[in-house]
Amino acid sequence: FYPNQASSTMKAAMCPFDVIVITSPDLESSHAVRDLIKSSCGDFSSLIQDETLRNENAMLASDGTIFISSCDPYGARMGSGGGTIAAMAEADEVYSQLMAVPPHRCNGDGITINEQYKEQMTGGPPTVLICHAGGESSRCPTQITLGKAWTSLPVIQRELSCANGANVSKTGIVTDVSNPTSLLISALSEIFVGVPKGSVVVAASDVLLSFHSSSTSKTIDFQNIAGDEEGLKKVFGLAVPAPLETAKNHGVFVLEKSPSTSESKNWGIQYTSKVLQKPPVNEMKAIKNPPCVFHHFAKTQEYESDANNSEDLMAWIDTGVVTFLPHAAKVLRESALIQLRCCTSRGLEDMYSERNNFVELGIEKRQKVSHLESHEQTVSGQSLGEFAQTATLKIDLYSDMLQAMQTGST
Repeated sequence: FYPNQASSTMKAAMCPFDVIVITSPDLESSHAVRDLIKSSCGDFSSLIQDETLRNENAMLASDGTIFISSCDPYGARMGSGGGTIAAMAEADEVYSQLMAVPPHRCNGDGITINEQYKEQMTGGPPTVLICHAGGESSRCPTQITLGKAWTSLPVIQRELSCANGANVSKTGIVTDVSNPTSLLISALSEIFVGVPKGSVVVAASDVLLSFHSSSTSKTIDFQNIAGDEEGLKKVFGLAVPAPLETAKNHGVFVLEKSPSTSESKNWGIQYTSKVLQKPPVNEMKAIKNPPCVFHHFAKTQEYESDANNSEDLMAWIDTGVVTFLPHAAKVLRESALIQLRCCTSRGLEDMYSERNNFVELGIEKRQKVSHLESHEQTVSGQSLGEFAQTATLKIDLYSDMLQAMQTGST
């Protein structure tokens, strides 16, 4: 695997995210990966710990980026959608703690982190990257402890060096060991430079993304996407072309029109007609106006809706990267406080307290109707973890949330 950057460790100075949340299958594994985060996902050479970081799994990198090792709260399984809500709420909470009382420490340049945060923490909620590590990787026993997102991978890095001080560069090949999570953060930090403040980016850590290094533009043109108030309401997925035999096992975006020649070499922006989940090959080939499939760019720029040869036909597949621009992220944040508070740690705690208080009040005043009597005993005897198992919702980001959003055909 060839990473895009000279190092498999994320370059902290280029990080466009205020908070990076890395989720794990359970609480034990989220504690265990702290050292992996520090060793491979950022610059922690001057690791800062402060009483303000009350979350024991939150770490402050040397550049001020907050890393959080997290999991679904109280052992509840919420799916990728519910887990996104939980991780975003946790990121906002830790960020707001630091905003209220920024840590007073000095970095190597003699500049206090406090001063850095006064400058960074303006303009609303944080820009958050959420990397979901997935499940326990039961089909890969060697990775079952921490999941396949932390699989050790040998990587090849190309480094340029000058020969004898002359203006002649030679390419050297070196090897290193990395993991999918570190490589994903590195790749996304490169292309998401300039992402609007307050956005929430969600990615799957069990996906290896390598973007073509010869592209004219290595970053996404956010001015083209979110140049006005209407643009800030958008949600966009990151798609790449893939053969139909691959596409049938993934989410598929049907675009409203074909990309232009220049867009095929860079990051193009297109409206989505519809989103499919693991569609059969015949279904993709049958979709017309607009068509789902097309010939590879090397052959032609024209879409083909009734091609007979499937071998060179492609479709746009979902990479697992979904971006909620600031206004869309605001809707998520509001939902986390009201409709979907059952997916957040704070929301579950409040709901549990409200239910127990309701039970105690009812028992004391003896004013409840008879059909609640059995329910009282169940609630009052539940632990918070047991309550969370039944109170939360399981929501899938890709099949539930994405397919519920408005597209060109809905």
